[in-house]
Amino acid sequence: MSGRGRRTTLGLTATQGVGQQRYTADLAAASNGMGWVYDPDLAIQSDPDPYATLMQDGTCRAGITRRVRAVASPVLRVDPKSDEEQDKHSAAALEALLTRGNHRQGRRWLAAAVVQGVAVVSGGWQRERLDTGDLGERVWWVPKRIRSVGKQRLRRRKSDGAWELYSPTRRAWEVLSDAMKRRMVIWRYEDSEDTLGFGRGIGAALYVLCYDKMNLKRYGLEAAELWARGGILAKKIDTLRLSGDGDDNQTVVDNELEALRIMRGDNAVVYNKDEELSLLASTGAGEDRAKALMEYIDGEISLLTVGSRKGLGERAGSGGLASGAAAVVDEEKLDAIASGDRAELAEVLDTQLAARCWRLNKPLFDEIGGARGTVNLTAGHKATPREEAEMLEIATRTGVPVTVREALERTGYRAAEEDDEILAAPQAAAGGFGGFGLDDAGGA
Repeated sequence: MSGRGRRTTLGLTATQGVGQQRYTADLAAASNGMGWVYDPDLAIQSDPDPYATLMQDGTCRAGITRRVRAVASPVLRVDPKSDEEQDKHSAAALEALLTRGNHRQGRRWLAAAVVQGVAVVSGGWQRERLDTGDLGERVWWVPKRIRSVGKQRLRRRKSDGAWELYSPTRRAWEVLSDAMKRRMVIWRYEDSEDTLGFGRGIGAALYVLCYDKMNLKRYGLEAAELWARGGILAKKIDTLRLSGDGDDNQTVVDNELEALRIMRGDNAVVYNKDEELSLLASTGAGEDRAKALMEYIDGEISLLTVGSRKGLGERAGSGGLASGAAAVVDEEKLDAIASGDRAELAEVLDTQLAARCWRLNKPLFDEIGGARGTVNLTAGHKATPREEAEMLEIATRTGVPVTVREALERTGYRAAEEDDEILAAPQAAAGGFGGFGLDDAGGA
């Protein structure tokens, strides 16, 4: 820690007050600069587009991609308010509306707040004719054309705290009106008073690691040629104290060293027969040290993004990719750190996107009669009809009561009507649900 105070062994006692004053001064500068409130993120202050810089590094890109996809979740589900049939139908209709268009890409853009601190997506609402079940085919308001809005385009006014968005087409800053906000979903990650409304993600820590890694790469490339050349061991004879020009021994040595450097550049060495020269192979110590530092930084990046030092690469001493058991442990670690973020993102989608969708389609939901469900994001995948049939088969064989209606809903089938042509007559199967065995359900 730097400052004017007296340093101690730990560097805390004498400089703690100075560091605190500097932090508050920097925070005040960010909130009072030229009448605008600016993002105090270290990465934003160091690079005009730090997140694009991070994505240029392979380890960072892999870690960020895995973390964002884990938080965004492949499955969006709307849980009904209760077990009442009307609530279930309302939840199913709302889920069908929210999963239209590029909803998965929109969730990934929002999940980038884990790295950036704040993420904004913007879109529109358009009328679309859909069949959601009970009401048949009706015209609904659905979210469409979801786009990402970069956090660098956001700023706040110091006077009233109003947010402004820069329009690249009009080349001007525009105040976020209520109408514009209704088309946006905003997630501020780990937001606090000190973040000035911009949130705080892991991007700043990643940027510091990537900065060190880029410097290490640059210096390593500069030193690679020297490491590859090795060295020269020269033994001078004692009789050469003076040269023919009257130079002393040190001058002679310096001149010959310079000559050796020039000759090594041409991959040739010429020396007198009275001299002893030995070409030393590179020990690789410098190269090994640089590689160890690079692996350490990659391990820190992996730990920060996916919760495991070796989650993005090979395990030390394994001689190959991580074993299956270790891979499962790494996935569990990633899910553990992503589950909390996933719950926060689900709350943002529920309070902003789902609430607006419900209000726009209120007359149709009133016809269904149920209450609004709750958005939930799950880490798993939606089961296929065959997987649903297998689970229902296991349930019936273990004595769990399963209704025919529930079995049809979960597998995606509908009950046959009187005039329908049946592919095959239903056969009784021990333990099967509704007269269908496991093979029949999977084959169908």
